Amino acid sequence: MAGSSSTALFGLKGLAVSGLVVLLAVLAANVVTQVPYLRAWVLQQSAWQIFARSLFVLAVLALGQDWLLKGYSQWRLRRQAAKAPPVTADSRYRQSHLEAAQRAQARMEEAAVEVAARDKEERAAAAEVAAQAVAAARRDEERVAEAMKAAVARRAVEARESVAEGARVAEEVRAARMLRLEQDEAYQQSLRADQERAAKRLEVQEARERALAEEVEQAEARRRQLVEIQQSLPDEPELGAAGRASIRIKCRDGSSVM
Repeated sequence: MAGSSSTALFGLKGLAVSGLVVLLAVLAANVVTQVPYLRAWVLQQSAWQIFARSLFVLAVLALGQDWLLKGYSQWRLRRQAAKAPPVTADSRYRQSHLEAAQRAQARMEEAAVEVAARDKEERAAAAEVAAQAVAAARRDEERVAEAMKAAVARRAVEARESVAEGARVAEEVRAARMLRLEQDEAYQQSLRADQERAAKRLEVQEARERALAEEVEQAEARRRQLVEIQQSLPDEPELGAAGRASIRIKCRDGSSVM
């Protein structure tokens, strides 16, 4: 019962020391964030470097914790030995007291060995976890570097494609401008040809109108001349009157026409 209580007390003391270590780590982190040049130095370090340095500091603190626990165990043994009852003349009492002290010391040594072994196992597990974390951090950094390289290569390809696309668009714009100029020139030529044809049609139409006007004038002159000739002729005598001849035309059907 006494050995289990001492082991529990030893574990509580170790837990208290571990809490003190964590508190010191928190205070150190607070100091780093408050001091500008320390914060700049931390920002300049990579993640795995900070992690490795943190593991080194934790290992040093763990060694210090082990040293403190061993010193506390020795101090407690000396204190128990100092509080032991005085040795009497009775050899049996001295022998039993010596055996009890030896058994207590053996139990405490066993507890210390057990705690040290458990602490060693925990430190080994923490070191393995830290090594895995460092390897994972390195793999993450390698993946990030590969991703950055791929992104840079992709951006270079996109830039080249953009330049090629810009050149192609510029060539298309130039070709479209030349085609528009050619179309404008063809349109101007077609417009000039249409204007020339319209002018020729207008000249032909005017010539036709002048010829028609001349024909109308000539027809009007002939009509006036015929009227004047008819007016100059004497009046035709009536049918059957003297001086007028009558001609009868006989048709094949036996009829006749005057």
